[in-house]
Amino acid sequence: MPSYSRVAGKMIYSAHAGVVIHAPRLAGDLFGRAQYKVPEAADWLLRVLNTTTANGLFVAVIWGLGLENEIQVSSTSSLIPFPTLRKSTVKDRIEQRSRPNGYNAIWLTPTYYDSPGVALITEVRELPYISPDGSPFTILESVTKEACEVLSLLQAISVGHPFGDRLLVRI
Repeated sequence: MPSYSRVAGKMIYSAHAGVVIHAPRLAGDLFGRAQYKVPEAADWLLRVLNTTTANGLFVAVIWGLGLENEIQVSSTSSLIPFPTLRKSTVKDRIEQRSRPNGYNAIWLTPTYYDSPGVALITEVRELPYISPDGSPFTILESVTKEACEVLSLLQAISVGHPFGDRLLVRI
């Protein structure tokens, strides 16, 4: 399988993490997908093995600040109202934490927050997805630093409220 031999031992970078590509790692994901639809699982594996770069989104959510319309911050960044952020696993998790737990137990409240009001979205173009070195981390560090510059000003407005960040990469 020429695609596998080309990438074996290299790293897949996604969401601030690097995972070494090896057969057992890919097999677990492949079998998990294949139990539902074999052709789609095969297509997924071929896409992973042949994707060297990917466009991604760095998304930082901000509590304590409201926004009615999108504001373009730069050519690759914008602030948007959190409810308009596209559906994702991370967004779902944040929204779940913004709902009362129903028990009103004091020991459960540290993970309970209101929904964020704003999201800072930064497009990351041509991020190395499969790479033999740590260069993707340098790119992500630069994007994070740029976002922190914007967030420093905005955080002053929302003092006392937490904020989090994630990079969402789609193939």
